[in-house]
Amino acid sequence: MFGLPDLYKILVFAATAVWNYLDTQDEAARCTHPAVRREWRMLTTAERAEWIASINCLANLPHDDALTPSVDPSVSRIGPVNTSGSYWDDIVYVHMDLNTKIHETGLFLPFHCLYVHAVEKVMKERCGYTGAFPYWDWTIDAQDVQNSPIFSESNPMSGLGGWGDPTKDFEVQDGGFRALHVAYPVPHVLRRNFTLQPFLPFAGVPVFTNTTQYANESFTPERVRALVEETPPGDFVGFQFAMEEPQGPHASVHFMLGGDLAGQCPAASLPGCMPAQPTFSANEPMFFLHHGLTALLLTATHPTLLGTTDGRQDLARLADSPPLLQPLGVQRRLRAEHHLPRGPAKLPERDGARPHGAFLSSSEMTCISYLVLHEDDAHAPVLL
Repeated sequence: MFGLPDLYKILVFAATAVWNYLDTQDEAARCTHPAVRREWRMLTTAERAEWIASINCLANLPHDDALTPSVDPSVSRIGPVNTSGSYWDDIVYVHMDLNTKIHETGLFLPFHCLYVHAVEKVMKERCGYTGAFPYWDWTIDAQDVQNSPIFSESNPMSGLGGWGDPTKDFEVQDGGFRALHVAYPVPHVLRRNFTLQPFLPFAGVPVFTNTTQYANESFTPERVRALVEETPPGDFVGFQFAMEEPQGPHASVHFMLGGDLAGQCPAASLPGCMPAQPTFSANEPMFFLHHGLTALLLTATHPTLLGTTDGRQDLARLADSPPLLQPLGVQRRLRAEHHLPRGPAKLPERDGARPHGAFLSSSEMTCISYLVLHEDDAHAPVLL
């Protein structure tokens, strides 16, 4: 049975190293039936209901006492484990605990790919989930996210639900997560607060250079296509910077959906709650659909990134890396002595020949395909 210790083992090790190049041919030979991840709208009603039910199943399982913080709380800046929480809360706490290691560092994209995969594995082992993990292609909705069918489905079994009620602290009122109770930072019901210009409150914060920007400007199909196609060969740092910059597509989706995904403190929060931090955002199941697309984009781009070994902080490109952006507890570069669950990472020379092998260490992670809708024909799916 795959349990929390296994989940934590994958994620904690992934937070200390990411590269372990495997032999591509061996992996391809082992991968005879790849899991095919599909965009949410490609799922049948029954498939959507099964995914939602599996998330709620995790939220109804008890806390696992195996959960133990791995980062000094003075560094992670989070509270203690809530032992009255659920197994879903435990999963969220893993992200909270590691937040200073896996954001604004070269570990961001690989970690979150592994995080989605680990949660999918837990759903299958603990809750009998039979599907492949879906994703949300936010480029499809960039023109009008607020009225997207993604957030218009109120069915209590198969719908993701809509925007929260402002008179009830923006708690989600419909769909399959209308009663999703979460423990962090304080017990509350899942919240969403759509905001098209979410950067306005950050006026005066140096890293937010255009606080009047509309969030959806950063993830139009044209912008994302350019991000993927214009990444120079081997430039992982450049690709990650474009994805993770403070007003880039990743952050924009978080802040635009607001509520838990944006790290907005609930009304009942204690004075120590720090808003807009990448900690309890994983409360929101949309977090995992969101990062499902970032995993797809990395999959689409990573053949040109296999030559890179540079895991230093990607946001160092901003103004000589001011102290605000210095990673906490993470070496600026990934080194050969760092370890993954499969053993020592083997790092090729940055400017040498392209290394043989796959981007991530797990054979399961290299046995995933993505079904995407061709932009010119909504009925013509394409396998990546």
